[in-house]
Amino acid sequence: MPCILRLVILVTLALRPEAGMGGRAQRKQRLAEEKLRPYLGRVSPESLCDLLKCHSPIGSWCQVVRDSSGILVPKCVCPQKCPRHVCSSVCSKGAPVCSVLGKTYASECLLHKDSCRKRRRIGLAHMGPCAVPRALCTDVELGQFPYRLLDWFLLLSRMGESYQSAPPPQSCLSHGQRTALAERWFASWIGTGTGS
Repeated sequence: MPCILRLVILVTLALRPEAGMGGRAQRKQRLAEEKLRPYLGRVSPESLCDLLKCHSPIGSWCQVVRDSSGILVPKCVCPQKCPRHVCSSVCSKGAPVCSVLGKTYASECLLHKDSCRKRRRIGLAHMGPCAVPRALCTDVELGQFPYRLLDWFLLLSRMGESYQSAPPPQSCLSHGQRTALAERWFASWIGTGTGS
């Protein structure tokens, strides 16, 4: 490879680091969307959105949009605007959420919007506000840190095999999930009388 071509590639990656990773993330995203394609029109797009894990663009989340042929499809997008409504205790989309960085966002939409703006993944830790305020540790807490960390490692080692890892990503439909989707679609198809 000529030196000039190498230099151009290095400068491109230095100025736009997402250019080096974008191809893989975009391929992964296309694959995830292609896995859901057989279910379009048979299952509600909102249900498919729950199964789609967004890889690209960074920080995006699934929303139902119309494609070029006018069909409603689940698509990973960066939110442009977030609704400003107060939710009841049942609503989860507009409720406060806590990020893995310890910051409370007014809604999941705002977390994804901030993640897209910063072009870095900000994971969702849990629903609801962050329990621990983001404050500096006291000298007493800093002194306890090594012992607490050791206790944590001992706990993890005792858990050993009983520790369960995270569930598989939602972008993958297991046989059971495909069967459940097919059964729901078939039941709704029979229920509407279109099968006769």
